[in-house]
Amino acid sequence: MTYATGKQLVVLHIFTKKTEKTPSRAIETAKDRLRRINVK
Repeated sequence: MTYATGKQLVVLHIFTKKTEKTPSRAIETAKDRLRRINVK
């Protein structure tokens, strides 16, 4: 999962997708990391 702002591209989380649905744990990990970036 990635986040883009301006000229920056930040990789938030990399995982192997084994089903069509993205695991909720992977989504939560990415959201948590995005929150940490936005706080700074």
